[in-house]
Amino acid sequence: MIPHRPVKGVPVGRRRDWIPVTTFAVPTVWMATADGLVLIDLVAVELAANGLRKGRRLTTDEAQYTASLLFARGIPYSLIAKRIGVSGATMQRWFPEQAVPAPGLARSGTRKPTTSPPAFVAL
Repeated sequence: MIPHRPVKGVPVGRRRDWIPVTTFAVPTVWMATADGLVLIDLVAVELAANGLRKGRRLTTDEAQYTASLLFARGIPYSLIAKRIGVSGATMQRWFPEQAVPAPGLARSGTRKPTTSPPAFVAL
């Protein structure tokens, strides 16, 4: 895991949890992937990684990059999905080995048998 380091200029309440991403001199970078070159906005990635996305949509490439950074920090996939704005099923499709429910937390797929509601007693 990557050690957490306080970031100067970050409000005190977020200092311990802030995940720095923009360590480069420029806020956007071209990254080489198996599909070719993609443009990544590192400011958007950093905001999403720290839960401050608020109405901003990430591109698919930015969302996958953000998810890979958060997986490296040991963040659960359900929280990652919420931060980057995708469904859990999308996370499982993108990262089938990493996006697995924790043992004991997964639903079995069957519903509990419904019981009739309790009868009201007139007083």
